[in-house]
Amino acid sequence: EYCFKDKQGKSLRQGRMHREWQTAMDIHKRAVIIGPRGHGKTVQFCQVRPLHELGIDPDLCIKLIGANDHQAMKRVKALRNHMERNLDLHRVFPHLKRHIHRGGRRPEDVSENSGEWNLGSLTVSGRKNWQQLDPSIQAKSVISSISGDRSDINIWDDGADRRNSVELPRMRTRIVEGVDDFINTLHPETGRAWSISTLWHEADLSHHFMKIWPTYWYEIVVNQLAEGGVSFGSYVRHAPDKDGFVYERHEDTPLWSYWNNERLLDRLNEIKMRKFMRGFGNKPMHQDEVHIDP
Repeated sequence: EYCFKDKQGKSLRQGRMHREWQTAMDIHKRAVIIGPRGHGKTVQFCQVRPLHELGIDPDLCIKLIGANDHQAMKRVKALRNHMERNLDLHRVFPHLKRHIHRGGRRPEDVSENSGEWNLGSLTVSGRKNWQQLDPSIQAKSVISSISGDRSDINIWDDGADRRNSVELPRMRTRIVEGVDDFINTLHPETGRAWSISTLWHEADLSHHFMKIWPTYWYEIVVNQLAEGGVSFGSYVRHAPDKDGFVYERHEDTPLWSYWNNERLLDRLNEIKMRKFMRGFGNKPMHQDEVHIDP
């Protein structure tokens, strides 16, 4: 919270679910988090966590895996901005800056093949292993070629999207089959892999992860009131938790103070129930559904 600020420049206050997500990554080498859209998933998994991990161990190699190259590269750009401009971050981790070669060129700045600026990777200073050739951060799409790569942490951030889960259903199988290629880049003992997403389709990448990894489920619940109108609650399920048990809780309040009842109601009225339940209630499309609205 000290290192991150909101749009008003105030310390970014984490919600209970954000702390639970970070704890899930602490205790599980593999985990999938299913959460509503707009609830800070990308900040927690693709900014807070990578910066924390590299601050502790600058020799790590982390892959950020998105639905497409553009999405993944946006995550790297955000990290680059923190490393160059976040003074609070530098007070905690002084070495957490982009590495610069003699002559002023950063090792990842120029593509080896084209000579163009490379926006898909970065390397931090302070590495102890001078033989480490892979960048600290790499952006990859879910269908990227990764031959010869290695990594310590793989993070899938919304690897499933409308295009690869709904509009092009054949891609679902290709993407799921590609998971093993990414897992194969990890160290067999210390490698870690996590996925964070909102559900799109019952056969998408996220559902594949839910079958094989511990699942942390978060949804907004819409309650119909007897006098008309609606109220919002939340449902959380961890299966299994750190002790191997299923944990559940139902609450009469939303998951996060930012998305309060007023904001949720405004969004529901604007996008209507089916769209709202997919994005906030994590109710995915079924196989027999043809049309989808974002």
